[in-house]
Amino acid sequence: MKKQKLLPLLLIAFMLIMSFTPAIVAEEMTLTLDKTEVKRGDTIQLTGTSFPKNSSIRIILMDKNNSTKYDSTEVVNSDGSFTLAIKTGNQWDTGTYTFAAGIGKDVATVTFEVVEEGTTVSVTGVSLNKTSLTFKEGDSGEQLIATVQPENASNKNVSWSSSDEKVAKVDNKGFVTPVSQGTAIITVTTEDGGFTEQCTVTVNRRSSGGGGGGGGSTVITTPTSTPEPTATPVPTQPPVDNNVFFTDLDGVEWAVESINALAAKGILSGVGDNKFAPNDNVTRAQFIKMLISAFELVDETATCDFTDVEPEAWYYPYIASAKQLGITSGYPDGTFGVDREITRQEMASLAYRTAKLVQINLPEPTDNTNFADNDQIAEYAREAIMAMKEAGIINGVGENRFAPHDTATRAQAAKIIYGLLMLK
Repeated sequence: MKKQKLLPLLLIAFMLIMSFTPAIVAEEMTLTLDKTEVKRGDTIQLTGTSFPKNSSIRIILMDKNNSTKYDSTEVVNSDGSFTLAIKTGNQWDTGTYTFAAGIGKDVATVTFEVVEEGTTVSVTGVSLNKTSLTFKEGDSGEQLIATVQPENASNKNVSWSSSDEKVAKVDNKGFVTPVSQGTAIITVTTEDGGFTEQCTVTVNRRSSGGGGGGGGSTVITTPTSTPEPTATPVPTQPPVDNNVFFTDLDGVEWAVESINALAAKGILSGVGDNKFAPNDNVTRAQFIKMLISAFELVDETATCDFTDVEPEAWYYPYIASAKQLGITSGYPDGTFGVDREITRQEMASLAYRTAKLVQINLPEPTDNTNFADNDQIAEYAREAIMAMKEAGIINGVGENRFAPHDTATRAQAAKIIYGLLMLK
């Protein structure tokens, strides 16, 4: 994010935090717009979901120069939603405008563009988050992310193709799946202008000895097809406390045993070159796959209707199984948030529900369980966090803080999952 866009968001967040007292917030508050591009004089509709029911919230609209265009207090409906329509001014400058709405320390934002009458912003290029990927046969794959330039381009549609689908396939969302040994070129092409960018995919033969492998920064687990959800037994091999699989675990000694034990069971693997990338963040889809695979809860017949979960996507059976089992209900806007980096409190909540499902008994919280930032923990995650802290599965991030809204890392995810497995 560029500094000129970061500044207004920080100002908005500061104003909201200073103006309201903390409130109990359920799953992430969400703002959506009926359009992302308007002309001067047009009306734009803002919708909020998962806000504290019947509460008064502050809504601010600011332009790219930090000038306030709208500032008001609105009352949230009994279902946690609100709708607001605002007419843009005929003299407003073109550029990016930001809505922010919140209560206490929780703030949601969404942006839109004001453009000239009849203005079409042409695409000037496209880039990928990775220009090369390396897998072993049987790895699950990785998501490529295409960024179309400029940011306010009118048509950001792209298509994906593989030079050799016998080596690697790519779906219409950019998810790459290795097939067999060889090299293939994945190409993304913009609909406007036909700009392209490529990623070279190398698939190596998997040795019979197994072990950690895989490509990219995603948490890769081995798909397990079972007729009925069952709980996995505790790992039978002795705990592994040396860096026997990966060479980059220095600095996360507290998670080494968990990472190596899960790697030995095939529940997770590395990112290539004997690396695990323990401090990389984890998306909600990646964590659900790790969690459901670890406890062998995959039901291939499960279905779900989240609007951002495609049936052909690699994560579909895991998310569908979690939904069917009551582990997740997603967000109030009907999405699961597959590409959103999971927060520490979301991770704890999902893991706790799974533990209860497979009948893992966790100790009751005591007076010594509290964190210094308890007031920042959402009500839906409080019981989960306290119970797993009491069990020694999770800890704070320093100064007895849990940091519930911070994003979770691969090492933290491994620590929680292995900790629960050891209690089963």
